[in-house]
Amino acid sequence: MSPETETRLAQVKKYSASLTTVFLFASLVLAFAGLIGLIIVLTANESQRIASTIAFGGASFTGEEITWTVKIVVAIGMALSVGIALKLLHHLAALFGHYAKGEIFTSETVRQIREIGISVFLFVTVWLYGLLAHYVLGVPGAVRQAAESGIEVRGWGVGLPEPLTVVLAGIMIIVVSWIMDVGRELREEQDLTV
Repeated sequence: MSPETETRLAQVKKYSASLTTVFLFASLVLAFAGLIGLIIVLTANESQRIASTIAFGGASFTGEEITWTVKIVVAIGMALSVGIALKLLHHLAALFGHYAKGEIFTSETVRQIREIGISVFLFVTVWLYGLLAHYVLGVPGAVRQAAESGIEVRGWGVGLPEPLTVVLAGIMIIVVSWIMDVGRELREEQDLTV
């Protein structure tokens, strides 16, 4: 290995170790924020002093509109979103952990890239859940009524991804992992023949 290549590999290791730490820290913050968010949603309106408001997928529920059905549906949506985001962060941390060790083109790094693509693709389930939740909660009527009355409605904190963008991003990442796997296999074959 040339000195220039060794220098570049050392930089990759250094920055990858830093990114691994960032992704692990982000996972802890997200898990803590998700837990606090779930507690807030599930205890909304328990205090009679201040009427709570829960915004979900373009509709707001305030005061007595916040039934246990609304709380549970929103909590499941939050848990689903946070769970998928934690899976994504876990695979990013694992990928950059391998890079920090100097493992660039290995079957394990390819697997982590594939899992990242699958994780991105899974955000479509959040969008589908949002559609189902709107039906269960009767939100489409609430959104139409609010639009007609001029009331401003806002989405909940996590938001619903655009399904086409998420599907395309997930597929592209999975294809990149497949190409890297083919390249890894070719390199292994070449190393064996030399």
